[in-house]
Amino acid sequence: MIRKGIVKALFSGSVIVIDGFGKERQWIYLTDRKNSWLHELIADTEDQMVHFLISKLKKGDLYVDVGSFLGKYPIFASKFVEGIRVYAIEPNPPAFAGLEKNVKANGCKNVIPINKIIADKSGDLIFTSVTDIPRDSSVYAGHISSFKTKQMKIGSMSLDGLIVDEYGEQKVDFLRINGIGCEKLIFKGAWKLIERSHPKILMEFYYLWRPDIVRGVSDDEFIQVLVKLRDLNYKTMLINSWSANCCEVSWDTLINLVRNFNNGCLAEDKRLRKYTDLYLE
Repeated sequence: MIRKGIVKALFSGSVIVIDGFGKERQWIYLTDRKNSWLHELIADTEDQMVHFLISKLKKGDLYVDVGSFLGKYPIFASKFVEGIRVYAIEPNPPAFAGLEKNVKANGCKNVIPINKIIADKSGDLIFTSVTDIPRDSSVYAGHISSFKTKQMKIGSMSLDGLIVDEYGEQKVDFLRINGIGCEKLIFKGAWKLIERSHPKILMEFYYLWRPDIVRGVSDDEFIQVLVKLRDLNYKTMLINSWSANCCEVSWDTLINLVRNFNNGCLAEDKRLRKYTDLYLE
């Protein structure tokens, strides 16, 4: 936790404000724009992952962010990568309202907020929102059954339908996915885009650190996703989102990890359990 006096002093410098809702109100600020040294005051800090993201983006990239929440990653990318364009997609209405407000407050004219569920086809899906702290809200609700929730219908589209057909983009350079258990649906509707563009991909990999999110989800379909990505010659790396420490990992290890999880086993190599995200390029 950062002392109040320090935070107050920083407000006179360069500040990015992420204004959420209720207890999720966030101040994200930067102390030195010149060398992109980023810090944040937030419930769960992921400043090192923001560094990692920016290091992998380049001038003029098209960046698609699925599950943007309040817009931390898109806003920092917008501020620090020259000529970048961002589609920031968030299905949860309260979070999307915060996303729109933050994008506008930070003057991010190169960020387009979109309120959609990204799935494998167009239509309406039942979305379950946690009413108090809607961070883990999802189409898949098994992991939030003990919370007070609210269900609603929200329009869904595939990434191919949204980014290629509706917005007319032919190439995506970077794809970040925070799907809260819906990754297989997201990939199922994005193969045209992925095969055409071969974008860098950063995604949360719940099988190592949040088994509650994917327990009960059909892992056989996600194994098929991993196999297809392997066949597209992606290289794999696991990342710890708090430290940005990286670990190269083979496709066989990843696929066996998911297969063993489906049989009730966590990663046999306990060293892998400290990693939270999967990076592909």
